[in-house]
Amino acid sequence: MADVTNIATKLADLKLFQNVLLESEQKLIAQTDDNTICERLEGMINSDRENLGIIEAAISRYGNAAEPRDITQQHAQKVSQMMSGSELTLYDKYLQLELLKH
Repeated sequence: MADVTNIATKLADLKLFQNVLLESEQKLIAQTDDNTICERLEGMINSDRENLGIIEAAISRYGNAAEPRDITQQHAQKVSQMMSGSELTLYDKYLQLELLKH
């Protein structure tokens, strides 16, 4: 049973962060008028939506929904604040997104 709970928690972590990535990409696409960057971000959004669907399907299959770990929630909150804040330039936000995705 501990293994199932552990997997459920990891899936919850993945789902939370996948949502943070999607939110960040959507914010960035709204802030740019560069067609090349918009196309790249749209590709990321489509891919991340697919990934989110896969994660959600896995959560349904396990039937044991869990909450993300505190450390993951803190990390996600900091990323959201960074991507919404004014401390970073738009270029720096793109760079941070690329670093998070790879």
